[in-house]
Amino acid sequence: MSNTLASHEQARQQLSSLQPQLTTESKAARIRLLLPDIEDAMRRGINQTDILNALAGAGILMTLDELRNALYRARRQLRKKAHETPQAPAKPSPTPAAQPRETPQQSGRQFNSTAEQWQHARDNPTDW
Repeated sequence: MSNTLASHEQARQQLSSLQPQLTTESKAARIRLLLPDIEDAMRRGINQTDILNALAGAGILMTLDELRNALYRARRQLRKKAHETPQAPAKPSPTPAAQPRETPQQSGRQFNSTAEQWQHARDNPTDW
């Protein structure tokens, strides 16, 4: 029994002596930070393989597919943030009141054909 208590105490001491490790940024987070530089290099005509090699030299090891996926996601996140930014609310423009629809009886007009009635109904707003 004392052996079990001793092992529990030893485990507690080891757990309490553990130090938190520094959190390292994910590859995706590092790509998001470097996105403007990566896109600038691409605009200058640098191909993605050369960019990948430069990133590997800086310690960001990934495959070409991982790079392309990270670039896609970083760009998508930027677009999403751009759409989410609150903008000044636009002033609602005053809408004119709907004009009452003239019926043939009100206008004094008689329709000569069904086609004229249909055109009148089609071209004038509905009075609900």
